Amino acid sequence: MNLLAELNQKTSSTLIVVTHDRSVAELADRILEMSDGRIIKEMYGKKKIL
Repeated sequence: MNLLAELNQKTSSTLIVVTHDRSVAELADRILEMSDGRIIKEMYGKKKIL
């Protein structure tokens, strides 16, 4: 995850990560929780990893 975060920061690009691990999801700026192909919750978070 550190490598992806560093690449994201250096290139100012959008990074999409699909995970079932909440601790990984919490590293994101924006989190969309889905069920049956539909967005059921939108959250914002950001733990510093660099």
